[in-house]
Amino acid sequence: MRPRGRLREGCRRCGPGAILARLDAVAAAGSHDIEVEITLKGATRGAPFPLGLVRELCAVWLFAGRPALSGAGGGAITAVFTSLKTGVALSARSVSDIVRDAFRAIGIASSGHRLRAHFAEDLAILLLRERMALNGDRLDEGVEAWVLRRVADALGRASVSTTVAHYVDRAVMRLGRDRANAP
Repeated sequence: MRPRGRLREGCRRCGPGAILARLDAVAAAGSHDIEVEITLKGATRGAPFPLGLVRELCAVWLFAGRPALSGAGGGAITAVFTSLKTGVALSARSVSDIVRDAFRAIGIASSGHRLRAHFAEDLAILLLRERMALNGDRLDEGVEAWVLRRVADALGRASVSTTVAHYVDRAVMRLGRDRANAP
């Protein structure tokens, strides 16, 4: 079993420095991803996210960017994306609109959906590499099934869908190309 990081419940009361230090400790222990609590449609569950992504999101947005924009000096962080006016969590549609507008503002023809697809493929590659390393560098049905389930979890899917399978298939192809082009 590979190391998996998870910040404990008590960490919600920690300051930014302590949380970043805990994330660094999880990385030092050999984990490349961390379980993040996600609440969708009233159900809370854990899903894997790349540790570097979580650390950067905390350092750049949660602890620096958002407080600076809102003038807030702290307080409990209950959602990643919140209204700067009310502090209430934004809906998925609102976040999607913000991402789309940000892409348009810098001249990129993309969307939140493409960003999600890119995340799913990158996560699948990370998980494939880690799981294959534990499996004698072999890709077999067990490795692929495990990766499919983890990517489905990260995307908030109750089961592995055709879309999730497509993301993992693309990751397998990218991994194959990377290996073929390696010196």
